[in-house]
Amino acid sequence: MVKKLSDSIALKMSKELNFDKDKEAIMSYGLEIVLGGLFKIAALLLLSWALGIFSYTMAGMLTFSLIRPIIGGTHADTYEKCFVVSIGLLLLIGALGKYLYFLGQDRFWLAYVVYGLAVSAVFLWVPAGTEKKTIKRKALRYKMKLSALILLTVWIALILWSQNTLYSVYTFSSILGVFSAFLLLTPPAYWLMKKI
Repeated sequence: MVKKLSDSIALKMSKELNFDKDKEAIMSYGLEIVLGGLFKIAALLLLSWALGIFSYTMAGMLTFSLIRPIIGGTHADTYEKCFVVSIGLLLLIGALGKYLYFLGQDRFWLAYVVYGLAVSAVFLWVPAGTEKKTIKRKALRYKMKLSALILLTVWIALILWSQNTLYSVYTFSSILGVFSAFLLLTPPAYWLMKKI
C-alpha cells in the first residue's frame, strides 16, 4: 500500500518536474520511508490508545527510539515485516509496562541488570550494522560506542531520579525499551529476523 502510494505520488511529481526515471525512483524511495514512518507512528498511537496503554507505550518507544539509531541492530527486509515487528514489539512493551509497572518501581536492581547487559552489548556489538550498511571507520565506531555509553548513563540516572516521582510508573516501560533496543543487536536477533 505505502509503496504503491509512493510510486503514484513520485510519478505525478516527476512528470510535473520533468524528472527522469532515476530521480523518480529516488523520490519514490524517500516518499516510501516518510509515508511508511508516518503510517507506522499513526498506527502505533491509535492502537496503543485503543488498548489503553498509550503512555506506557510512549515511554518505551521514546527510550527505544533514542537509543536505536546510535547502536544499530537488525532490520526487517520488507516494510510489512518492519511494520508488524516494530508495532508488535512496542505494543508489547506498553502492555508489559502497564501491567507489570511495579517491577520497575523501587527495584533498582532490574535497571542495573539491564544497564549492565546494555554496556556489555556496547563493547561487543555497537555499532551493529546490516549487510547494506556496515560501519568500518574506527573513529566513527569509537564515537558511536562512546555516544551509546553516555546515553545509557544519562538513562540510568533518569531512572534512578524517577523512582520517587510520578514518573516511576513508566520505569518498567523504559527498561523494556532499552532492553529491546539492545536485544535487537545480538546475533540471535539477526538470525531470527532473517527467519521471519
